[in-house]
Amino acid sequence: SDHSSDIIRALETELKRKNVQVHKNTKVKELLFEGDRVKGIRLENGKELFYDDVVVATGGMSYQTTGSDGDGYRFAEEAGLAVTPLRPALVPLETEEAYIRELQGLSLKNVTMTIKNGKKTLFDGFGEMLFTHFGVSGPLMLSASSFCAKAIAKNLLKLSIDLKPALTEEQLDERILRDFAEAKNKQFKNSLNHLYPAKLVPVIIERSGIDPDKQVNEIT
Repeated sequence: SDHSSDIIRALETELKRKNVQVHKNTKVKELLFEGDRVKGIRLENGKELFYDDVVVATGGMSYQTTGSDGDGYRFAEEAGLAVTPLRPALVPLETEEAYIRELQGLSLKNVTMTIKNGKKTLFDGFGEMLFTHFGVSGPLMLSASSFCAKAIAKNLLKLSIDLKPALTEEQLDERILRDFAEAKNKQFKNSLNHLYPAKLVPVIIERSGIDPDKQVNEIT
């Protein structure tokens, strides 16, 4: 049916058929041990429950409003297990530049994106991306975030986007010259519509340093 509610109902039906007790809105405060074996749980209200086996399935801490608030890592540490530093993965990236907000909602396809930490390339990929009110997102960025989490916690990284990865610099130069030839009597700000999405044009013009009202035939 493609409805998650049907999956939930199927699980609820099977739990009832097996006479499984479900405690809603009940927070587990800690695990109870007997030697190196978990024998039960202590709830937040102080009540203790004992079982033959205890399975801890808390999820991570990526979506805390759903209950994935990191309890599982605390339980693991209390059980003597080593927990490595936690870092985000499969997340959007925040950017420093203010002009990114002007591009909010703009989606780009078939672009190449590179992220570097100094001279070291952390990620280089091809695909789709999206500008947001705080930075960049989309499949390409979500993939990149997994490779960058450790480095980005220490310092700023440099993200570069190649909007025309299928063209060499020479081919791109020829393309721009051809577009300029067709728009030689137009102002610069009205000459880039065939090269970039409309939302990107003002940002490109500003970054170019060229007067937007300058005639195309006057640009060197």
